[in-house]
Amino acid sequence: MALLLGDTAHDPTAATTFGTNRFDQVAPALQYAPARVLKTPAPARVDGDDLVAIVARFASAGRLWRPHVRHDPSARRYVRLAWAPDHEVWLICWSQGHEVDLHDHGGSAGAFIVTDGVLREEYIDAGRFRRRRCTRGAARSFSAGHVHTVSNPGPTVATSIHAYSPPLRSMTFYAPHAGTDLLATHVEMVSKRESP
Repeated sequence: MALLLGDTAHDPTAATTFGTNRFDQVAPALQYAPARVLKTPAPARVDGDDLVAIVARFASAGRLWRPHVRHDPSARRYVRLAWAPDHEVWLICWSQGHEVDLHDHGGSAGAFIVTDGVLREEYIDAGRFRRRRCTRGAARSFSAGHVHTVSNPGPTVATSIHAYSPPLRSMTFYAPHAGTDLLATHVEMVSKRESP
């Protein structure tokens, strides 16, 4: 027996006593229907090379992101530029000295490209802290679980475009502890309302 959405909706103009509207015809069928949960398939993940291609395409399409560039000396500014079930794209504006503490991306892989200025990324690789200077046009990808810090060492502002797959839900922040060990300090949930 197929049930249509309209079959179970209560009609507020109908009499409200049981047996006088269509609900009593549907309820017995629901009462004996076997319980089953419909699972929605997990979104496909976009791999690192494809994430790099996505940020490079956005970087080359300035009309999509340049109108949102604002450098605020008091705080980084970020704007979600695009969202799909399997990935999302963000613009981040960095004034000189801005940085984000050591963090992961809550199970998402990612990529970023510098469109203006210079960024410095510090990350752990083979048990050691490493540092990478990312200049204009430099793109890089990272796998889920990657922990890094990104900063603008100056002397000018910097702008970057980031893609994550699946879309970000949370970010865990860390403090260094005993060499290259990390101590989780807090988790920030990512709002889905950061779009332009």
